[in-house]
Amino acid sequence: MPGSILASAKTGEGIDRLLQRIEAVAASKDTYMRVCIPFNRGDLVSLAHDRCQVLYETYDSEGTILELRIPNDFVVNFTPYKEAKSKRK
Repeated sequence: MPGSILASAKTGEGIDRLLQRIEAVAASKDTYMRVCIPFNRGDLVSLAHDRCQVLYETYDSEGTILELRIPNDFVVNFTPYKEAKSKRK
């Protein structure tokens, strides 16, 4: 079957490739977003760490800056804090 990955539970052969594919497919269903969460919204920072993939985290005078891969069910929580583009150096 096209796109299939062969893996052996017995020998472990192909497991690394299978895990890479699973990660890629899961990430393709997520939304990338850079957000600035105000310091008084620590609940959202906790949500990001619990339910999202945190790619980058720093702080500035406005709040916690996060670059996230967000599962679609949680995008609405972070959209109000979305930044236009990455300022990471």
